[in-house]
Amino acid sequence: MLLKIAEVWEADVNVLIFGAPDTSGRSRDIRRLITAGAVLAVLAVLYLRLAPWARELMMTVYISSPFLWLHFLLPPVLLLLTGWVFMQFARVFMKARSLSGKWAATVFYAAVFLVVLYFVSVLPFLIEDAHVTFSYLAARRDPAISSFSSADVPHIFPEFIRNYSGLAVNRIYTLRSSFLLYILWPMGGIILWNGPAHRKKEKLHAGPER
Repeated sequence: MLLKIAEVWEADVNVLIFGAPDTSGRSRDIRRLITAGAVLAVLAVLYLRLAPWARELMMTVYISSPFLWLHFLLPPVLLLLTGWVFMQFARVFMKARSLSGKWAATVFYAAVFLVVLYFVSVLPFLIEDAHVTFSYLAARRDPAISSFSSADVPHIFPEFIRNYSGLAVNRIYTLRSSFLLYILWPMGGIILWNGPAHRKKEKLHAGPER
């Protein structure tokens, strides 16, 4: 009977039985993929354009702040976003689904903690360096100042934070060519895409609702 109705209406039998498929979720996933891909492309072009200029600025006039900000902030964001876009692409075109379970939530929150720890560790050093750079540029424009010393610039952060941040930046910079970093950051993006993925427990009713 259903086959005859499907032939008359030129429709799929599954549509008659289960109804039309919901495409709102797929449309939302495609919009997210396009948006994230556009942001990734813009950031990549920005990095490729600004990195040579920042390197030349550091080599010619010894101003390292733009190079450091680009080196320690943009590549991690780019690699994280690359992992996220890859998984979103797999979700849209290969039906990839997020994993669930307690271990998935644990890995997600651990990844969030490590990403936040990274930025919290490097930002004090970068802010202090930018503060010194702006003070130096202001001193160059002031004819009353004949010499400049970074030791005379007041610090923004306490000494123990500066020491910790400087050590973190030094350790990370020594690993800048390590292939491991270029694996961990995209993996972090994949984990962030997956999310905590808690399973929703269905409420069990003792009887029919009245």
